[in-house]
Formats: sequence, structure tokens, C-alpha cells
Amino acid sequence: MTRIVLFFCIGYTLNAFSQKDLPTTDSNAKYYLDDGKNTDADADFRIAATSLITGFLDLAYEQRINHTYSVELGGGYQFNKGVDVFKLVDDGVVSLSFPSDEELTKGMGFSLTAKRYGGEEAISQMTFQALTYRNRTSTFETYKYNAQDIFYTLGWKYLLSNSISAQAGFNAGLRLSKYAHTGTARIKDVKKTGFYGGFSAGFGCYIKY
Repeated sequence: MTRIVLFFCIGYTLNAFSQKDLPTTDSNAKYYLDDGKNTDADADFRIAATSLITGFLDLAYEQRINHTYSVELGGGYQFNKGVDVFKLVDDGVVSLSFPSDEELTKGMGFSLTAKRYGGEEAISQMTFQALTYRNRTSTFETYKYNAQDIFYTLGWKYLLSNSISAQAGFNAGLRLSKYAHTGTARIKDVKKTGFYGGFSAGFGCYIKY
């Protein structure tokens, strides 16, 4: 008799617990599973540190499309002449018509990049390949210098902290440049085609929607 009563008591207790509401899963649980590290970030807002050498303050926004691909849109403002090695080479050839010692009056630029990542989570810590088109125009006292760069990048992306990213890569491609006189003198435009390449690096902030 005692065993029967004990059996019913245990059954009643289990039934009571089964009727209680179980805790529900947070619909955004994935956000907490990585301890706050945005290794599956949706976007990245970045400043190109090496562009400062050329006198440009370049900012870029990268948006992940899927686990493999992303697109990036960038814009730049030229705050001084800086040091552009490839322009200096051209300046040596055209310096009589387009003096390199003229003051910079303004400079602007933009870029568009398509990236392919080698891992399962684009924009995170992994290698990538990229193809970039960049257009920059520098205006001097009597002429304008336009550089269109089309280049391939083999790069690496790192996660420095919970949301701070770092990017570095080697670039190689083509530069199409043009010198156009803006003064009253009748000086023909000069167009040049040459190699473009080098090393680039930047720091950014991951964004998770």
C-alpha cells in the first residue's frame, strides 16, 4: 500500500512540473553566444590609415552580402598634398606644363570594392581577395590631376577587440591618370597609364544588426 501511495505522489509531482511554462529562447540568442565578439558582424565602418600618407582622409563602409561576399563603398577628402609616389613619377615628366610645387586647393575621391572571403563568415577574421575601382581628383592653382586606380588586393582581416577591426593587404593594378589645365593658357591635357600597387592598412568598427 505504501509503495502505491508513493508511486502516485511521484506521478502527481512530475505532472505538476510538466504543466509549468518552460523558459523561451531569446530570438536574438546568437548575439550572446559569442561573448559579445562580433565575429559574425553584418558591416564594418573603417578608416584607411595608409591613405593619410597620400594626404587623403578615406572612410569606407563594408556590407556583408552572405558568408562569402561583401561590397564596400568609400569616400575621401584630401587635406594636403601628401606623398603619392606614382604621381611624383608622373610629375617629373610633365613638370614644365604642370608644376608640382603649386598649392593644393581641394581634393576629393570615391571607391567601390567587391570582396571575396575565404572562410564561412565574411568580414570576420580571415583572408580575402578584393577588386577595387578608385577615383581621385586633386585641384591645384592652374590644373587638375585625376587618378583612376583599378587594382587587386590580397588581404587579411583581424578582430582586435570585441568590436574593433584591423585590415591589411597588398595591392597591384593599373593607374589611369590625367593632367588638365584650368588656367587661360592653351596647354594640352596629358594622359598617362602606368602601374599602381603597394601596401594598405586600416582600422574599423564592426556593426551587428
